[in-house]
Amino acid sequence: MGCMESKPAEPEVPPPPGRPPVPIPPSKNTANKPKRAPVTPSIREQMINIHAKAAASGHAGKTGVQQAPERLRNIFAAPLKLVVDFVAPVHAKTPEQIKFIDGAVSDNFVFSSLSLKERRILIQAMEAYTVPNAGTTIIKQGETGDYFYIVEMGAVDFQVDGKDVGQALPGHGFGELALLYDCPRAATCITAKANTKLWRVDQATFRQILASGQISQDTKVKKVLQKVPFLRDLDEFYLSQLADGLTQITFSNGEIIVKKGATGDVFYIIESGQVKVTEIEIGDSKYTDQILKEGDYFGERAIITEEPRVANIKAHGGDVVVFALSRTDFEKYLGSDQDLGDLISKSNDSRQLKAVPLFEKSQLERYEKDTLAGLLKDTTYKAGTVLITEGEEVKGDKQAIYWVRSGKVQLTSATSGGMNTILSEGGYFGEDYLTTTDDAVISKVTVKVLDDAECTLAKLTMAAIVNVISAKERLSPEKKKLVSKLNTSIAFTDLKKHRILGVGTFGQVWLVSSTKPAKPGTSKQAYALKIQSKRELIMHGQVDGVIREKEVMASIDHPFILKLVNTYQDTSSLYMLLELVQGGELFSLLHPPDAADGVPESSARFYAACILEGLSYMHQRKILYRDLKPENVLIDSDGYPVIVDLGFAKIVPDKTYTLCGTPLYLAPEVILSRGHDKGADHWSWAVLVYEMIIGTTPFYEDNIDQISLFKKIVHGKWTVPESNQWSTEANDLVERMIKRRPNQRLGGFVRGDLDIKEHAFFTGGKDSIDFTTLASKSLTAPWKPKLKNALDVSNFDNWDHMQKDNKKDKKLTSKEQSLFNAF
Repeated sequence: MGCMESKPAEPEVPPPPGRPPVPIPPSKNTANKPKRAPVTPSIREQMINIHAKAAASGHAGKTGVQQAPERLRNIFAAPLKLVVDFVAPVHAKTPEQIKFIDGAVSDNFVFSSLSLKERRILIQAMEAYTVPNAGTTIIKQGETGDYFYIVEMGAVDFQVDGKDVGQALPGHGFGELALLYDCPRAATCITAKANTKLWRVDQATFRQILASGQISQDTKVKKVLQKVPFLRDLDEFYLSQLADGLTQITFSNGEIIVKKGATGDVFYIIESGQVKVTEIEIGDSKYTDQILKEGDYFGERAIITEEPRVANIKAHGGDVVVFALSRTDFEKYLGSDQDLGDLISKSNDSRQLKAVPLFEKSQLERYEKDTLAGLLKDTTYKAGTVLITEGEEVKGDKQAIYWVRSGKVQLTSATSGGMNTILSEGGYFGEDYLTTTDDAVISKVTVKVLDDAECTLAKLTMAAIVNVISAKERLSPEKKKLVSKLNTSIAFTDLKKHRILGVGTFGQVWLVSSTKPAKPGTSKQAYALKIQSKRELIMHGQVDGVIREKEVMASIDHPFILKLVNTYQDTSSLYMLLELVQGGELFSLLHPPDAADGVPESSARFYAACILEGLSYMHQRKILYRDLKPENVLIDSDGYPVIVDLGFAKIVPDKTYTLCGTPLYLAPEVILSRGHDKGADHWSWAVLVYEMIIGTTPFYEDNIDQISLFKKIVHGKWTVPESNQWSTEANDLVERMIKRRPNQRLGGFVRGDLDIKEHAFFTGGKDSIDFTTLASKSLTAPWKPKLKNALDVSNFDNWDHMQKDNKKDKKLTSKEQSLFNAF
């Protein structure tokens, strides 16, 4: 529970669409006007510190390493079922009440990212809530909350463990964290006076307002971008990149936006209001003045040329709000003129690939097809070259689908009715080479470049396809979206439990071994068995999440990501058999009990590179990890880091709006539910890089409470302790990635993760990282665990005292059991 106070805001909140404006009369000290209690330093300090008094001192990590007191539990909100055309409820209010509520939320960080329109909708959605009797409990400590409250009249006392710790007076708000995620209340809130009047709004309404508003705005902006001639052929992914890079600017009535003759470098889209274009002169021709309105754009050529402006443009008839994009930002997201041409070609490739029946009818997701289109490789062949011969066994690099870029190829067959087909630019062949599950196929045609000119072909190999979609069977329309790579030969009854390696919110992780005899000369096969309570998963709304975790893990294979071996379930529990990573948590290396926190920068560089490789692998498959922290990185027997616990991992083609993760590592857009993508993982990764070198996280302070932590993150306030030394390269890397706006972070531009991998932090000096060979484990790790045998887990604490029997949980109904059918 958060308890924050706010100062009154000056501007009037506009009325909702379709309603007449509600005038707010001049301020008068009438008896009925709700007055806001003065915000003295002592009151502010008292209310902010409530969290610190209620915060838990620490917790045990899921994999068994004792946590330092500063560590905060991971948090999550229930999955949001997006309603794109969501209409928020409207509760009647007087003009004075509107202004009062606006003042109460104006300096609260939770509402700081709201646009004027969103804040107006939020205020209209708040409902009146009157408590007639003093001593009534509104919120109970420990219960999961879902409302944010503002006191209009009366007072509310705060108690932690039965002790008074503060009071909310008129104008004070409390409970804002409940709007962001399923937050256990940190204090009990009790009315101090009779007839206490409150305003409140629930989590579902607040999150829908933010998500639907963001989606609506993004959709509107992308539609405008598609009107721009040189952008209309771009794929939606690139349009989304541009839309995210726009900056909102307000110009006052009459203010000059564009001056004739000046060199232009900014492109504008009108969000609201209108502008007047005057003195238009192109070449020797003059044009009449024009009025541009909402949805129109101007200055588009400024981002691809340095031509002087051909007219004056100023705000007209009132204030105008525009979205602006500079040439510099345009080149960050889409590259130079040549890069733009390449992106348009890639967009066309994507459309062509999706139109091929083989791909159109397959079970592949749209983002997978987009990824495949980006893997096309162009090769130019000399005139007369025979590419494939009829009857030839097509395999390896030849087993591919081909598109003609330029020139012509001839397809002939002596056995298929004398087939003789000429394919020119845009034509394709080879799809029948991909319809088999075999490693080779016999060609039914001869493919030859015509004798009169060379020919350029774009090729997409079967190997490249399988690398993206996991299994070639998925090209068939009858197959499931995700094909399992699990080892089903290991039966649950073959497993023997040894001890608990860690505990978590929903269950435990056990060291287990197979009871089947080991092969001669090999040791007993050991695994980690993750056991989760079905009842706990249902109670926390995480059923879909655990099924998603299994599907994601079953579809990926990378040396720096934990491998799923098999899954099982019974009436009370779900079981995930995982590879055993024996070196313990990265957290233990960073925070040893008898040494200084952190590791040498050279070690941090190695671990950061491996973790980035794992994240990049997931991001290429549109998988967001969403819970990166040192507790979720284990060290394997070779000393290499392995990302574990994919409980929050999710396939996200565009953005997702559910808050989840661990507070110290959350990105601002995740906290504020503004929609997040891989940029949130990049933020967490940069926080981890900081922690590895400095020894603490950038936003942490002693005894910090969650509200204060979130405020620091949202405002981007971080520094490096003076006592710590790190290189200018490390400082620059972190500084360029811990950016409040995700579209400004390294890794979010046209070159993606290459911008991070080619940063001086990784490329300078004797410890430079060669990412092309990193996955082969050819580098010597900074530290390699000393292990006695396959069952050696001495790098983990023993958590046998936390043993829990899920069979004692309340029995599930048949309907509840059916929720896990897909596991």
